[in-house]
Amino acid sequence: MTGWIPSGRLLLARHGQTGFNASLRFQGQMDEPLSDLGREQARLLARRLAEEPIDAAYTSDLARAHETALLALGERAVPLHHDERLREIAFGRWEGMTFAEIKDKYPDDVAARERDRVHYVIPGGESLEQLGQRVRHFLQDALPGHEGQSILVIAHGGTVNAVLATLLDIPLSSWWRLRNHNANLNTLRFTPDGPRLVTFNDTCHLAAMADLKWP
Repeated sequence: MTGWIPSGRLLLARHGQTGFNASLRFQGQMDEPLSDLGREQARLLARRLAEEPIDAAYTSDLARAHETALLALGERAVPLHHDERLREIAFGRWEGMTFAEIKDKYPDDVAARERDRVHYVIPGGESLEQLGQRVRHFLQDALPGHEGQSILVIAHGGTVNAVLATLLDIPLSSWWRLRNHNANLNTLRFTPDGPRLVTFNDTCHLAAMADLKWP
């Protein structure tokens, strides 16, 4: 999509690991805290960001993203804004379950989602299209106030994918192909010709802790 700010940078990160991540459970909008490993990952992200200029930061209001943002910013005097539009996609009745448990208990859900990954709404949850809409609204509201600046956004795996899809004109039907490690870093640069992806899923700062977990 065209019409984004013509200059500036977006630093985009996923939160650190939680116990649910480690056990491959769908979290969605359940408010799970970081694990000890997740906190260490967030501190390593802080080291990675130490030399990066950051003018403002945004995070989801869920605990795992908020705590990651606080640890990643450390003592830096950067305004931190919370926005519920950056929450993970709501998985409804799947939340707290592994995919094996979901397939066993809700096989019709799984089949319906496979038929239409973009528009299917898990009972009690939301569709990928709905996630994309709220992420787009967030970007349209937040970005104009930061032209020429460096912005940090710390959110969730699904939300990060939706931000990338929105800014890079990637169809939501391909959203699932993107994989973001806990406490990773993606960098985009805004230009007059549109946003450009500079780095994707950078985990160099995590070293041995970069063990991707995804349901």
